[in-house]
Amino acid sequence: MTDTIKFLKTREVKSPSRTNSYDAGIDFYVPELTEDFIFLLREKNPKIEIWDRLGEPPYICLRPHERVLIPSGIHCQMSQPGRALIAANKSGVATKSGLIFGAQVVDFEYQGEIHLSLINAGKEPVNIVSGMKILQFIETPVFNSDIEITESITPQEFY
Repeated sequence: MTDTIKFLKTREVKSPSRTNSYDAGIDFYVPELTEDFIFLLREKNPKIEIWDRLGEPPYICLRPHERVLIPSGIHCQMSQPGRALIAANKSGVATKSGLIFGAQVVDFEYQGEIHLSLINAGKEPVNIVSGMKILQFIETPVFNSDIEITESITPQEFY
């Protein structure tokens, strides 16, 4: 039996997907840069440059060492407790443009919109456009061990 992750789209955005059936990562995409979305994006990222020229598709210009938080338009529900989605760089995106992820973990119980935190680690500005495959999430098991606080412990007790 295959487990299922349910994704709910709340914006105009390409559905999360795997390029190949057995790829570890589930690709996430930049939503459509509509007028409403651009307004929200500017609220979350007041210093970010968003270019919206008449007759041209809008894009986000991320300067070197800048960070942007992009609402993905995606909510998820994993099939069972003990799972999480862990963000990972898309190797081609990171290698070619220098974009790397910031925030990393989507916990099992999180029901809100997943946000894509990106940092331009490169030396040149990067233009981020609608539909761009930007990062991936990998579903992974999580071990929820009990947490015990102790007043003292010797190194031998760790083994």
